[in-house]
Amino acid sequence: MSSNPYGQNPNQPGNYEDYSQGYSGAPQPQYGQQPSAPYSQPSAPGYGQPNYEQPTYGQPAPDPYGQPTYGQQPYTQQQYAQAPGYGQQQYAGALAPYTAVYDTNPRPSVSMVQAVKLWLKNWKNFSGRASRSEYWWVVLATFIVMTVLMVVLSLIVLGAVAASNGSDTAVGVALASMYGIMALVSLAAFVPSLSLGIRRLHDSNQSGWMYLLSFIPSVGGIILLVLMAQASNPAGARFDDAAQPLYGPEHL
Repeated sequence: MSSNPYGQNPNQPGNYEDYSQGYSGAPQPQYGQQPSAPYSQPSAPGYGQPNYEQPTYGQPAPDPYGQPTYGQQPYTQQQYAQAPGYGQQQYAGALAPYTAVYDTNPRPSVSMVQAVKLWLKNWKNFSGRASRSEYWWVVLATFIVMTVLMVVLSLIVLGAVAASNGSDTAVGVALASMYGIMALVSLAAFVPSLSLGIRRLHDSNQSGWMYLLSFIPSVGGIILLVLMAQASNPAGARFDDAAQPLYGPEHL
């Protein structure tokens, strides 16, 4: 057996480099991984796999299949200006003055004095509307007037009875006078109060015939009270009559 001049046994494994398989100094990849390309060259994609490249910031990503991309416009919803509600008009600053020609503007709020004056001026008008302040201020005012009148007449009757020493005739006359005066005042206020109540029902978009509910025993008055407390409804303008316009605070 000839000896190796370089002092190495070629038959001994691990003591020589096999240059037929390429340079063995490069690191061998693990099983299942592709070897990295030498000299820092980018590795080619595997067979049948597209090469996905990360796009730079602000640029669209390329299509790996070579299909052209088309500029897509973002979908935007067109804004439409909303028109005011049906039958309503827009007024700058505040509501327009009330006019009884199918006007959807509500009747104005008034004070007690104004409500009583309008109650008397519109005493025979059964069309149109009346706001809650117009109605309830009059109800309060008539209650106060009737209560004071009852107290005053009662004191007068007591004084007449004391002056007549309890005469039956004097007591009967005094009581008849007191109830007669109260009846006359109530009769004078009946038509204006009825028209006011009907206009209040109109203002809540209720028919004036609903006032007949007050004649139902026990519950009629309660039902009518609830209806009178309803808020104003613009649809109640259908009860306005241009031939019989209502007086407003501007006419006081």
